[in-house]
Amino acid sequence: MALRLSANLSFLFADRPWGARFDAAADAGFAGVELNPPMPYLETPAQLARRLKGHRLACPLIVAPLGEGDAALGHACLPGAEADFRDSIRRAIDYADAAAIPLIHPSAGRLPPGVARAEGERVYADNLAWAAECVRGAGVRLCIEPVCEMRTPGFFLQTLGQARDLIARSGSKDIGLVFDVFHVEQQEGDALARLGDVLPDVVHVQVSDMPNRHVPGTGTIDFPALFRALDEGGYQGWIGCEYDDATGSGGFEWAAGLSHVPLRAPAMTNEGE
Repeated sequence: MALRLSANLSFLFADRPWGARFDAAADAGFAGVELNPPMPYLETPAQLARRLKGHRLACPLIVAPLGEGDAALGHACLPGAEADFRDSIRRAIDYADAAAIPLIHPSAGRLPPGVARAEGERVYADNLAWAAECVRGAGVRLCIEPVCEMRTPGFFLQTLGQARDLIARSGSKDIGLVFDVFHVEQQEGDALARLGDVLPDVVHVQVSDMPNRHVPGTGTIDFPALFRALDEGGYQGWIGCEYDDATGSGGFEWAAGLSHVPLRAPAMTNEGE
């Protein structure tokens, strides 16, 4: 298994201006970048595509635009925000199409006070069904990500079980899972065992270590075992580096000793071309 490592530019190189983060990621040897709002939407789809191509960087995943107020963490579960949700998906598709981005993540959001969870689940499943059909027509795939309570209190989607249940309720078989190792370990425990349960549905993996969301190898998660499980399970997707980099290096020196999962050469073919 060759690691295809993408730098999440909301976490890595965050002390630099927007454009300089691409330079830093490319200089550090990353093959791709991940983009959380508002960053990708600071420029036009064509401008983003040119920036990626100029740095020979792929972009495996983009998070759909967020809103304000109750929608600050996403629209997907919010009753009454269906039109805004659809607008955010359409806008994300414009960027995915221009920059050859294969995955769109519509953030679930936080259920407003006084709204029953059952109502949020109905809205979320309906929104997923609509969005999955919409992105399919654009040649893109939808994915969703549970986020732990500790990191984002009150977030609507917190466990893999909830995610799989709501995907099933949407009626779509094309929606994948984002497996964020930190969130799963923090919320459910034993991320390695959880990975074995859901690996066929996983389309993207993100890594950071417990307990401080720092570089892999600085905490308690057994990353060599986790990468072996991905390799043996036939995982072909990207590994998103989404950690608070206490060293300030922004690089992936942590992966150099994982001989069973050699690094992909930084000069790899740009999938965004």
